[in-house]
Amino acid sequence: MKLRSRVILFGLLPVAVLTAVYLGYSVMFAPLPKPVIRGMNEMQWLQLLKSDANEVGHPLRILRIDYDDKSNGLAVEVPLSYDALMKNDFFEGNNRVTLKINTQNTGYLLFHRSTSGKCVLELPRRELTLETNQIQAMLWIANPVVKDRWIEIIGPGTNFVTSNLLNTNGHQQ
Repeated sequence: MKLRSRVILFGLLPVAVLTAVYLGYSVMFAPLPKPVIRGMNEMQWLQLLKSDANEVGHPLRILRIDYDDKSNGLAVEVPLSYDALMKNDFFEGNNRVTLKINTQNTGYLLFHRSTSGKCVLELPRRELTLETNQIQAMLWIANPVVKDRWIEIIGPGTNFVTSNLLNTNGHQQ
């Protein structure tokens, strides 16, 4: 009788170990909950910062790339509300609106308000290559309490083709 109970016990042991390992790994690889910063999740932040509540489309899509008199260079316009960013103290801490060019984060950028109230971001020419560039607007919202938790929202990409004859303000660059 003792021999038989040991065989059953050892026969079930690998099943129990495999089950525990499987469950442990499934818990380990479970997606993290979406962060909430200042009481708002990703979708709530986007809704708050849209320039027009009735506007259809992603608030970080690029509306146009054009020459900008204020920055004396190229600029990107996105339908985020400049006024909502300022009103909600968005730039307290490490929060930022920036661009990704060819998958590289451009860091902090100068930006200002367009005549329609949308955000206009400086497009740094140093980041552009002499070919097709993939440009995306990005919203980065830092958590003031937990430093390693943040919300990063990346808008849809836009292709921008440059050449060595990139002309701004009548001067070749």
